[in-house]
This record gives sequence, structure tokens and C-alpha cells, in this order.
Amino acid sequence: MIDDVVFENHRLNDNCAYSDGYLIIRVIQSALGLVQADISIGQADVLSIESIAKRQSIIPIIIEGLCNLGYSNLLTEEMNIQKAKAIYDYHQRNESLKQIVSVFDAENIDYIPLKGAVLRNFYPEPWMRTSNDIDVLVRESMVERATVALEKRTSFRKFKSGFHDVHLVNEKVHLELHFNLLDDVGLMDDVFALAWDYAKPKMIGNCYEFTSEYQLFYIVAHACKHFKSGGGIGLRPLLDIWLLRTKTLYDDNVVCALCDKAGILKFYKTCVNLLSVWFENKSHTQLTRDFEELVLSGGVFGSSHLKILSKKRKNKGLKYALSRLFIRENRLKGIYPICKKYPVLIPLYQMKRWIHLLQPKKQHEVREELKHARTINQTDIDRYDKLMKRMGL
Repeated sequence: MIDDVVFENHRLNDNCAYSDGYLIIRVIQSALGLVQADISIGQADVLSIESIAKRQSIIPIIIEGLCNLGYSNLLTEEMNIQKAKAIYDYHQRNESLKQIVSVFDAENIDYIPLKGAVLRNFYPEPWMRTSNDIDVLVRESMVERATVALEKRTSFRKFKSGFHDVHLVNEKVHLELHFNLLDDVGLMDDVFALAWDYAKPKMIGNCYEFTSEYQLFYIVAHACKHFKSGGGIGLRPLLDIWLLRTKTLYDDNVVCALCDKAGILKFYKTCVNLLSVWFENKSHTQLTRDFEELVLSGGVFGSSHLKILSKKRKNKGLKYALSRLFIRENRLKGIYPICKKYPVLIPLYQMKRWIHLLQPKKQHEVREELKHARTINQTDIDRYDKLMKRMGL
């Protein structure tokens, strides 16, 4: 099965203190400066932890934790390479972000750094928080001017437009220039639409930042979006939430009100409760145990197995295949912005997407997904559906 990781090997089991799950949380605690646990770790343990950390995109955190615990001698060659890469990538993204900020300030373009560009500042070392790209939000009325300015004054070049962003690349990094936060995600979009209402200017330039409450809400909502569409959530988004809750001053009543309006209040509270088990020695409930199982079984934003479960939960049998063949109109408009201006072109661009799916690489991906989808039984779907409903989703 594709990415179908059996969880039982990873659960933080009270009767199995040295399970992979137990060890990885203890190592993370050490990396974040929370505890210097007296635990015995061998080379086989490190290899097991490394396997999970790769999927979860937290190798740099695990490296730091192992070093803090006195096990630097057990780091594999691959882990040392990954640490060097994480430090290098951080500096590349940071230099590129400085270029972007300089251009926007000079051109009087308002902007808000998003996600990793903000969150890395809360980690003991900024390179510990991995990121695949740079995310920046600009006002929708300014996005075209921002794109032109970046292409004129830097080596960034536009290569495509998305549902809510423009994608640019230079020789070093990938930039997602968001012109809004909307993502065709129901009630969450209602609160995403208020992003600039919860932004405040910083002391210099055209840089804005979210209020502490909206920042926390946004990270929770972004994680929930992937949880619903990708079927899962990994350790890294939960660590982001925990750091924001412990390193910033905020009014949790405001955060809860925003989450409630977005329809994700139970999801937020479940995340907080699981983090309390991991980092505050609180007791498990059945819900936190089941949620923990899902978190440790996939990658940073779930897995292909969980994604299929998510889709089949809503669309059974032939409906599943049709839902993958015909994407929603709003999503299609995001992929092909011309459809926003000329809706009559929507059927034509549905067919264009089908042609794209006929490319050899895509054909293989589609066949593998459909093959895997046929192996998922109703018991798996019902179990997943039950968990989602208990989390208010």
C-alpha cells in the first residue's frame, strides 16, 4: 500500500516506554529545551526515529534533540547531511526574503510574511523549522505590481498562478505570493477573508503582521485545511501551534471565537489537548489517543493513504472516481484564472486538465491512486469518518 503506515509501532504506549512514538516526543522535548530526560537510546532507535522524522519533515529538530541528550555520536551520515542542508536552505530563503522585503518597501507594497518565515523565529534555532518555500501575502490590488517589481528588480520569475497566489522562482527558492488566503474551504474562508482586518503595521517599511490571535488561528486553520483535504496532520504543524501558544501573548477567547466562526473549534481544542499530553504531562483521552495515532502514521500533512480515505469518506464507489475526474468549479478557476473572467470556458479547461492527466507520469500516479483506493475497506473509512466527526469536521 502507498504510504499506509501501520500505527501500532509508533503509539506512545504507557506499557511500552521505549516505543518509537515515546522516543520521538522525548527527543523533541529536548530539542525545544523542555527536558533532559534520562533515557537510553541505541543506534537502532535512532534509525527508527529518523524514518519517522523524514516523513514528518522534522529531521533538524531530532538532530538538535539527540545532541542535547548526548547522543551526537549516533547521528547517521544522512542526518548530518540533512542538518547542513537545513542550515544552507534557511540562509538561502532568508537572503531571498530580504530581497523581497526590500523591493516591496521601495515600491510601497504592503505585505505580510506567512508561515515558516514567521514561525522559525520561535524555534531555538531558525534552521530547525524546515520549509519548502517562502510565503508572503500582499493586497490583491497590489499583486500585479508586486509581481512586476520582483521580476524587474530581482531574479525571481513567475511561472504559474494558483487559486490564491502567484508562484515565482529564482535560482535558490520558490515564492508563493498570496493575494488572499481563500482556499475553497467553506467557513474557514469567511475568516481567511478578514486577514487584513487582523493585521497591524510594523515600525518600518510596508511590513504588516497578524495579531497574535489571528496568527495562531491562521496556523491552526492552515493545518486543519490540510487535515481535511490531505487526510492527516503531522508533528510539525502541532509544534508550530504549541510554540505560538507558549511564546506569544494572546487572548485564547479571541482565538476560540475565530476558530468557532471558521467551524474548527473542536479541532483546535483537540490539538491543544494532545499537546498537553505531550508537553504538560496531562492524561490521554480516547480522542487524543486516536488523534495521536493519525498524527504519527503519516507525514507532515498526512499521506496518500489518508488523503484517499478523506476523499472516499465523502464519495463512495463511482462517486470517488468522478470526484477526482471533475474538480470543483472554484478550484478549477484557481488553477486557470481565465475561467474567473470567462466562466463559459470552464468545460474547455476541465478537458485541458484531463489532457494533462494523460501525460505518462500523471497516468502512473492516477493508476496507482485508483489501485490503492480499491484496497481500502469500509471499516477503514468508517473509523476515519468517526474520528473526523468527533473533531467537529
